[in-house]
Amino acid sequence: MINKFPFIVIVAKFLLKAVKGLKLHPEADEDWAFQKISSLAMLFLIPWLYIYGLGDAGGRDYNQLVFWLQNPFNKGFLILTIIIMMSHARLGLENIIEDYIHHKLLFPIALYSVKLGCKFFMIAAIIGVFVGGNGG
Repeated sequence: MINKFPFIVIVAKFLLKAVKGLKLHPEADEDWAFQKISSLAMLFLIPWLYIYGLGDAGGRDYNQLVFWLQNPFNKGFLILTIIIMMSHARLGLENIIEDYIHHKLLFPIALYSVKLGCKFFMIAAIIGVFVGGNGG
């Protein structure tokens, strides 16, 4: 499966080599690389979602959207888009909190809130895909 996308493998290897040379905290290396790779994935997933999926949702009725969502390919890519988008958002928000919140009490509360909120919205969106895809 991975051999079908050699460009992604090349980019991922390049990013990981570049990060290893920076001598950052090991967890920061993985977060930085995941953010770059997820940005690349969203570069393709978001236009797909808009062009083929929900872009003309205003012109569709509910049954047409349910029919679109019942396609396993569309459902799978929509779930993949949700997971990547929310993971990318969580990492970005965590970076902002780490850079700009220095209060000893607010810092862990803000980090925990971001992690919990992103997981909640990701789970809620995935449940919505399954419920909406079943016509419920």
